[in-house]
Amino acid sequence: MTTEGDALNLRKAVIYVRISSKKQLEGDGIRSQERTCRDFAAYNGLEPVQVFSDVMSGRFVSRPGMDAMLDYLRTHRAENLVVLIDDVSRLSRNYLGHMQLRDEIRAAGGELLSPNMSFSDDPSKQLPEKIQAVVVEQARIENAMRSASRQRARVANGYWTFHPGPGYEFAKDKDNGGSVLVKSEPSASVIAEALNGYASGRFQTQAEVKRFLDNHPDFPKGKTGFVPKQNIRKLLTNILYSGYVAYEPWGIPPRKGHHEGLITYETHLRIKERLNGLPKFPIRKSINPDFPLRGYVDCAHCGVPLKGSWSRSRNGVRHGYYSCQTKGCVAYGKSTRKAVMEEEFEKLLGSVRPNAVLFSLATTMFEAVWERQHNDVELRASSVRKELGAVQSKIDALVSRIATAMNSSLIPLYEKELVTLNEQRLALDEKLSELTGRKSGSKLSFEEAYRTTMRFISNPLNLWRSERIECRQAAVKYTFVQHLKWCRDFGYRTANLSLPFKALSAFEGANFGQFEEMVPLA
Repeated sequence: MTTEGDALNLRKAVIYVRISSKKQLEGDGIRSQERTCRDFAAYNGLEPVQVFSDVMSGRFVSRPGMDAMLDYLRTHRAENLVVLIDDVSRLSRNYLGHMQLRDEIRAAGGELLSPNMSFSDDPSKQLPEKIQAVVVEQARIENAMRSASRQRARVANGYWTFHPGPGYEFAKDKDNGGSVLVKSEPSASVIAEALNGYASGRFQTQAEVKRFLDNHPDFPKGKTGFVPKQNIRKLLTNILYSGYVAYEPWGIPPRKGHHEGLITYETHLRIKERLNGLPKFPIRKSINPDFPLRGYVDCAHCGVPLKGSWSRSRNGVRHGYYSCQTKGCVAYGKSTRKAVMEEEFEKLLGSVRPNAVLFSLATTMFEAVWERQHNDVELRASSVRKELGAVQSKIDALVSRIATAMNSSLIPLYEKELVTLNEQRLALDEKLSELTGRKSGSKLSFEEAYRTTMRFISNPLNLWRSERIECRQAAVKYTFVQHLKWCRDFGYRTANLSLPFKALSAFEGANFGQFEEMVPLA
């Protein structure tokens, strides 16, 4: 039993504890290690003065807690401190790392002790310690191999085991055990909109996708408040969002995952085609929401898009203007008030709205087409099956060719072609599954399928009156297939309507001529 006088002369010690992962925090590992060290200290007349801990793999030598402990030892070198560890494996699971840390602790003025191992500076007595360090390292390697094998098998079975990224999170799989990806809203819906937008051409460049995500309040961003540029391509090419998994470093090709996709696999392939195609002309890096028509309205004389700018009057009031800045043009330097030009555009957009009778007729026609398409599902499914069989035959023939290839230089070319055919097969599988599922499942109603489209066609002015710049510009892009032409003397020239409105105008005939009466020719 230690007396009061002895307590004043107790040798001081620091305790180092370590676990490999945050998941182990749920257990008693940290507290158990510390309790063992404190019991050892009490039995050997040592006084613990500080506890250092790490939640990090033992294969790494540099760790925050370990580095802090070494700094503490150097600062208190004169006190000849003892370093207590529960087990050799807590110090390191790397033989070379163990020997390095052992030397650094001694160099910093500390003496290493453990209830499960005797440490000695005599090389002839270090054999048990070195053998134990090698055993610990080998156990780590074998454990990592078993873990990687289980992980590889799980990915091969359609389960993603790495970081899910934005739009997904892990949840317990009640049916099969383990974890499975589930949608994480609202970011999942934002990503779906971004991916479908790029695939359809709504976003022409990666910069436009980035701007959309930067401006969306529901998409997670970094500390800067913006999405890093390098993350955009990763997001666009992430196969997880199509409901599939793949991992090239392990040789695992694309396969159907056990999670719900945000887009179809066909859309994923379309995105890849766009990324690998010809570069698109980038739009302005800064879109000023004050001038929603900028980039969509050209000067009627030179055909160059009008610029938007603000000016301040003598009394300090700001006025917005659209103007032609093309030198040599007869309209160069001449401007039109923003309010006037946008008011005229509202009238123009309002005139595109079909009357109630025509809209009802168009809706009936579209619904009849929708019904006929539903009735043709089996024919389309049969066609897809035939196409799928042809692709599978090509795959089988190519695999046979690879197996019997005499020229090894041809094998990479065959394998590249095989990847392309496999992508086609997966896309056809998905399409066939969709068609057969649509036939056997509940029938999607016309209203569910075309609600948004018909609402826009019925009154595109509603989209223009949105507060979001993307919606206002979408109203221009979806109503007119070409840039509008503006003349200060005559206003908007006759515009080229998009297909739905052009079709409606053909049915309405003379009654739809109000649109042309509003836009007289120069």
